[in-house]
Amino acid sequence: NDPAFSVDDESAEAILSLVQRLDGLPLAIELAARWISALEIDEITTMLEESRGLSREDEHPLGSAIDWSLDLLATDDRELLLATAVFHGSYSLDAAHAICDSERSRARFSAAMARLVDASLVTVDRGRGGLRYRSLAPIRERLIDIGDPTSDRDPRAHASFFLELAAEGIDDLYGAITDLTELASSIADIRAALTYGLTHGLHDDVAKALSRLTHYFHTHYLHWESQSWLDRVLACDLDPIVRGYALRAKGSGSQILGMQSIAAAAFEDAIAIFERHDMEDWAMRILLSLSGVYSNSGRWDEGLDAAQRNLEHVTRAGDRSAEAMARYYVGENAFGRGEMAVGQRDMAAAARVFDERGEFSRAAYTASQASKAASLAGDS
Repeated sequence: NDPAFSVDDESAEAILSLVQRLDGLPLAIELAARWISALEIDEITTMLEESRGLSREDEHPLGSAIDWSLDLLATDDRELLLATAVFHGSYSLDAAHAICDSERSRARFSAAMARLVDASLVTVDRGRGGLRYRSLAPIRERLIDIGDPTSDRDPRAHASFFLELAAEGIDDLYGAITDLTELASSIADIRAALTYGLTHGLHDDVAKALSRLTHYFHTHYLHWESQSWLDRVLACDLDPIVRGYALRAKGSGSQILGMQSIAAAAFEDAIAIFERHDMEDWAMRILLSLSGVYSNSGRWDEGLDAAQRNLEHVTRAGDRSAEAMARYYVGENAFGRGEMAVGQRDMAAAARVFDERGEFSRAAYTASQASKAASLAGDS
C-alpha cells in the first residue's frame, strides 16, 4: 500500500522478526502489513505484542493478528464485522445491510464495508452477479468465537432474508426462474436458512422457498436434496395453499426421478387443495403436469382426460403457450392409446404454436413426434 516502502538491510531484519512472530502465516502478515504506510515495522511488532501478548509461546499468531485488527476498528465497524459472521458464504451488499445493520444509512453502511475491506478483514469478489463480500475462514471462525452466542437476532434476520429471496415470485403460475445467479451465489446461506426455518417454526416460509428452489435444484442435478427438504417440510403443519405449492414441487421432483406413483399422488393432492380454494388456474396448471405423469405411467385414459380438461381451460383463457403444452400432452396420451391420427393432429398443432413463439427446440421435438404418429397411422 506504500509505494515509497523498500526493503534494505535495516528493514529486512525487522521484517524477518515480524514474520517469524507471525509464524509466516500469509493472512496474519497481510493484516499486519496494512499499517506499513503509517508505522515503522518495529512499532507494528510492539503494537502486536502489547495488544495480545504475542511474545508468549502459547499464543496463536494468526488469532492474535486478527484480534489486534479487530481492536483497532471503530466500535460500529467492529460490531458490523462481528455481525457478518452469520453468513455461510459470500454475500451481497444488500444482504449485509438488511441483516447486519439496517439502521445505518446506506451511504454510511457502504463506507463501513469499504473500511473493513481496506483492513483486509473482508474480501471482495467481482462476478457476473456483481460484488460479493466474504471473510476468509480463519477470520470468520474467530468472529464466531468472540460473538454473542445467546443472540438470536442475526440468525433469524439472516433466515428471513434468504427464505424471502428464495421464495421470490411464489405466485408465478408457471414458476419460471430465468436467472439463477443470485440463488447459486447464495446457496450456502439459503441452505442454512432452510435448516434454521425448519427448527425455529418458519415452516410456511421454508415451504415457499423450496417451491421456488425446485428449478435450481433440478438444473444442478440435486434432485434428491430437493426431495429430502420437501419431505421434511411437508411433515410440518402448513398453510393449505402453501402445502399445495410444496406438493407441486414434490410432484415435479418425483417425476424427474422416475417415481411416477409418488408424483401422481403429490399432484393429485395439490390439485384438490387448489380446487377447494377456488384457484382454478393453479389446479389446471398442475393437471397438465399430472397428465404427463399418467402418460409416463401408461395410464393413457386418465392422461388424455386430464390433458383435454387443461386444453379447454387454457383455450378459453387465450394462453397460446399453455395451449401448445396441453395439445402436446393430448397428442402424447392419444398416441399411447393407439389413436395415431388424433396424436398426429394435436402434436402438429402444438409444434406450429411452439414455432410461432420461437420455442424452436420444443417445436422440433414435437414435430418429430407428430411425424412418428403420422407414419404409424399409415400417412406417409
